[in-house]
Amino acid sequence: MPKAFVVPARGVEPGTDITEEAVKQFVLDEIAEYQHPREVEFVDELPRTASGKIKKYQLRDGE
Repeated sequence: MPKAFVVPARGVEPGTDITEEAVKQFVLDEIAEYQHPREVEFVDELPRTASGKIKKYQLRDGE
């Protein structure tokens, strides 16, 4: 099941300035319906390795 992890820009408050429904609608307008995220999670930052790559396994495991 596709899930989106969203890092809001500085000064943007999740739930007030940007909502889960707004993110889902934006994605539906840009890509095919079967690819859109079923869940949206707002995070402060994405976990990264020393070389700057995103640690996808940490996102999948919910760490």
